[in-house]
Parts: sequence; structure tokens; C-alpha cells
Amino acid sequence: MLFSNLIFFVLALLIYSSYTPQEPGDVRYFLFSFISLIIGWYLATWFAFRHHKKKIEQSQFEAFRVMPLLNALEARFIISALFLYFYLVYGTGFKNIIQGFSSVRASSFLDIAIGIAPFFILLIILWFNSFILFKTSSSVSRTRKKYLISHLRLNIPILLPVFLFSLFQDLLRIIPFTKNLGASESFSFLDLVWFLPFMILLMIFYPFFLRLFWSGHPMPRGERREKFEAFCRKAGLKVSEILIWTSFPGRIITAGITGLIAKFRYLFITPELLDLLNDEEMEAVIAHEAGHVKKRHMVYYGLLFLVFPLFFSLFSSFLGLAVYGFADYIYPYITKFTNNPTLFSLSALMFFALVIVMYFRLFFGVLSRNFERQADLFVFEIKGHPLALISSLEKISRVGGHVKDQPNWHHFSISQRINFLVDCVEDQRCRDLHDKKVRRIKGTLIALVCLSLLLLGAINLPPIKNTVELNFLEKQVQRIMVKNPHQVDIPLALADIFFAKKNYCRAESLYRLIIQNNPANAIALNNLAWLYATADDISLRDNKKALALAQKAAWLSREPHILDTLAEAYFINGDTEDALKAIEEAIALMPADIEYYYKQKQKFLSKSR
Repeated sequence: MLFSNLIFFVLALLIYSSYTPQEPGDVRYFLFSFISLIIGWYLATWFAFRHHKKKIEQSQFEAFRVMPLLNALEARFIISALFLYFYLVYGTGFKNIIQGFSSVRASSFLDIAIGIAPFFILLIILWFNSFILFKTSSSVSRTRKKYLISHLRLNIPILLPVFLFSLFQDLLRIIPFTKNLGASESFSFLDLVWFLPFMILLMIFYPFFLRLFWSGHPMPRGERREKFEAFCRKAGLKVSEILIWTSFPGRIITAGITGLIAKFRYLFITPELLDLLNDEEMEAVIAHEAGHVKKRHMVYYGLLFLVFPLFFSLFSSFLGLAVYGFADYIYPYITKFTNNPTLFSLSALMFFALVIVMYFRLFFGVLSRNFERQADLFVFEIKGHPLALISSLEKISRVGGHVKDQPNWHHFSISQRINFLVDCVEDQRCRDLHDKKVRRIKGTLIALVCLSLLLLGAINLPPIKNTVELNFLEKQVQRIMVKNPHQVDIPLALADIFFAKKNYCRAESLYRLIIQNNPANAIALNNLAWLYATADDISLRDNKKALALAQKAAWLSREPHILDTLAEAYFINGDTEDALKAIEEAIALMPADIEYYYKQKQKFLSKSR
């Protein structure tokens, strides 16, 4: 439930962030669309849950099967809510309207909080009506208001890291020396300087926020708690507190552990699980949770979430290099998209939505399933056998609606877990093989993080980045010149970059290539003349070539900077009189940087005396 909702919320954030507003929105059209959609959504959800309630009441439907049905219905409706939210963002001008407020544009937190609000409203209506079905099966006395609050307490922590990071970005905008770092609209390499420590701090303190939102209160003192504390010590599990997880009574039967460090590590246990299992079975469940800590699973979960923005940042960097190196190929396609911003946003949304679903369902799913299995195996190390854990899984399956064989993308099914434990009792090698498999998975994850950081750092180091971009751009220019010899804008710009970076040989070859294909290009003639006249590399200087090129450029155009090059060419060839005439003609044209031209004239005059 929680992990699926995580994907849904990430997709909702992607829908909002991928859309680029182009014009002010129509408030009246949005309000009409939003109100109509909300009314229709309320009626659709009310009818669906009411219909299933009547079917249950009129048939011999076992009460324990209601909860799996409720979970499935809510999941389907949340997917529908995503499509409705997509329509609100892309079809009604919702984002166009709120982006019209300067306070929203200036604050990442306000932008995200207001932007995600319509999706939350759809979910609140869904939960409001799902209570109709919930109360038919739950033995817990629960009002609709408390039911809604339980859903909010359960789901808000999913978005909490996004809200905290957006507030962090707003803070960076206020601090003068950080306003250009970590506050950009796209995730860049420099953002990692701020994102990495933020993620580390969040992983440390996040369990504290979970305790607040999930209404966890300490397990009462008594014989049972003392027994559990003693078992934690036996298992080597250090926790700050054993908490009774009461945020959603009647809906969740589970235990969980959070926290990288013991000071902020909490063991959550729902009251339903405590009532269901005996002490030995609870100890087996605690051993499972201890396995997550002892095998450092939470560290690797953190790394997995860290790889996600690293991947996108690395992808953006490679995309930028591709634009430098292959823009002549992809420019026609880019033009089609940029001329239609909505199509561009939609294409980006579809691509990244696919990546997100694949990432979580595939990579996170593989990691989670194998970590859960390894945590199950930790029971062998603490208790010597898995019988109590098998018994607890059987009970949970029966009470949860006989979901023993139900597949789960982030867990193995209960029957698969039980069968594997039985196999490990019969054959010790099963445990060893799985431990080796998990070590390979961990090693691969660490290698991916390190490789991503190294590539990202290397690509974004100015010496490497500039060199690679220039090499890519030069190859592109050569292709352009072959396809269209008269296309000189990009080649000329690249030659100027080489000249500015004092890469004179490459600049010279490009200028000559441009002149060869277009002999009447005054800019290329002028710049090559200036290179021959002033290059720091004495071996490249050629006074006669400089004068010949400058004279031809001046014959084509009498712009001030071209006359300045002509004057310099006369001067280095010993013709001070013609140099003064050329510079005076340039001064007469009143160039913007006229002070430079006066300095040139003074240089020529001092030589003539």
C-alpha cells in the first residue's frame, strides 16, 4: 500500500512539474472544469463503494476478504485520479493560473504545495467514500473523520521529503552566496553539493517525523515489553523506542523498523499484530526487523533513492553533449517539439513516467524482495529455526484475507516466503546462495553510485566539459560544412571560441575552411588576419598574410573592427601612415568602444615619431 502510493505520488509530481505554461490561464474555465470534475468524481466513487457494500451484504462474502477488495478498489481509483489530475494540469490551465502569481513562481514550496493540492483533494474524496466499504469489515469503531485523518497521516510522510527539499531550495535562494546553487529549475551537478548532505540528514532524522505523523506511542511497560526488549538485546538490535503504531487501526497488520542510527531508530508494531501473535511469533517478527538493521538494508535503500536523481543528472549531461555534437541531426526534431510546448511536455511526461515506474518496480522491487528474504533468514541466526516466523506469516495471511499466494512487487508472496524458509531448513546452501546474491546486488548498487558520481563529476569539470563540448561541436561543424558549405554561423562561432581559448591551430583551420567555401566572408577574413597579426604563438604569425586578408576584408566591409584589423596589419608591416588613416576612419564611425581605438591611434603615433 505505502510503496504503491509512493509511485502514485511521484507520478503526480511528475505530471505537474513536466508541464510548461505558455500563456495566462482562464480562471472561469478552470473553476467550471474543476467543480464539474469534483462532483463527477464524488458520485463515481460513492456509487462504486456503495455498490460493493450492497453486494457484500446480499451475499455470503467473508468479512476477511473485504480488506483486499478495498485495497484493490482504492488502487484503481488512485490511477483514475492521476488521469483526472493530468487533465486539470494539461487541459484546464491550472498551472498557468497559479504560475501567474509571483509569490508562487518565487517559491518552490508554494509551487509544489499548491500544485499537488487538486490531486490530494481527489484522494480525500476517494477516502471519504471508501469508508463506506471499510466499516463493513472492520471491527474497530472508527468515525469517517478519524478514517480520513488516518489516511492523511499515512500518506503525507511520502511527500514530506519533497516539501522539505523545496523549503531547503527556498532557503538557498535567500542566502546570497548560494542563490545560484541548488535553486535552479533543473537538477544540475552543482545541486548535488546541497542535495547529498540534505539526503543524509533526511535519512537520519526522517524516522522522527514518521513517529509524529504515524501517531506512534511507546509500548506500555510490562512483562511483554520487557521480554521484547531483552530479545532486541539478544538480536543486537538497538532501538530508541518500541512504538505502538495506531495511525490506521483495522487496516494495517504489520511491523516495521526505521532509522539509520540508534538514537532515531524506532520499532513500529500495530496493535492488531500484537493481539494476533503470541510472544514467540512476535520475537520472530522482531528478528526479521533486526535483520534489516544488521544487514544495513536501510543504507542501501537510501543509496537506491540517491541513484535516481544522479541518473537524471547524468542523463541531462549526456543529453547536453549530444546537443553539442549532433544538433544538426536532432535539431529538426527538437524544432517540432519546441514549436509545440504542450507536445514537448507530454513527451517528456510519458518518457519519465515510464522510467519512474520501471525504476521503482524493477530496481526497487528486486532490492526490496531480496532484502525481505534476507531479513527472514536472519531468524536462523537468532532463533535457530524459522517455525515461529512461518506460523506468524500463516496467521497474517488468514486474517488479511487469505492472500497467501497473492503476488507482491516489493515482497515475495507469503507462500513463497514460507516455502523458501522450509527449503533453507532442509538445505543450508539455500541460505548461503541467497546471501551471496544479496552481496552481488549491494556491490552492483555501490558500483552504480560511484560510477555515476565519477562520470557526473568528470563531465562537469570545466577543463573536461569544455574540451569535450568543443570536440563534439567541431565534428558537428565539419558535417555542416560538408552538407552546406555556405552555412558559416556555427563554424565561425566555434572558430572564435577556439581563438578566445588560444587554440590557434584549430581556429586557423576553421577560418581557412570557411574562407575556402565562402571567399567573400568578411568576418572570417578579418578574424584570420587578426590571428596572423596578434597570435601569442609567434610561429603562427604571418605579417604578409595578415595584411592581404585584412585588405580583402576591408574591401568587402568598412566596419570599425575590420578597419582596426587593417590598421594593425599595416602597422606590423611598417606602414604607419596607412595604419593611422585606417584607424582614423574607424574612429570617425563612432564605435561603441571608441577608447580602444584612440589607444590604437596613440600606439601608431608613438611609433611614427
